[in-house]
Amino acid sequence: MMSKKWLKRRKRIFEIIEVGNDLDYISRSYDFLNVGAIIINMIVSIMHTYSNVQEKYGELLLVIEGVTVAFFAVDYLLRLITARFMYPKLKESHALRKYILSFNGVVDLLSFLPYCLPVFFPMGTVAFRMLRIVRIFRLFRINAYYD
Repeated sequence: MMSKKWLKRRKRIFEIIEVGNDLDYISRSYDFLNVGAIIINMIVSIMHTYSNVQEKYGELLLVIEGVTVAFFAVDYLLRLITARFMYPKLKESHALRKYILSFNGVVDLLSFLPYCLPVFFPMGTVAFRMLRIVRIFRLFRINAYYD
């Protein structure tokens, strides 16, 4: 049985990571941080394709990419923890499964997973780099922030 305090914290986390209203400054700040991370990640991914930029700023680009991908991974974990509030009519396990299999859940997973997979499967590095293009779908999430 979960404590009420932990449940209350999870509910607040959900309120923060979901698109916030204008009066919840913490939630709105998270929205801007999320959009910023998406845009920065896309810019870095594009810049990394230019060999002269890669030669000069390659290390910095990799660090920035690592930070934004880590943010996406934490965001995904927070959404897993709070899936219950996303689908309040479902049991917790069903809500979790529904989020994982949803379009947003798959996009969120694919926004960081290809970055991590070469660590476990070094032979597939090129294929995993190609999968990183899937992060562009994360741009669809920006639309939610502008509504």
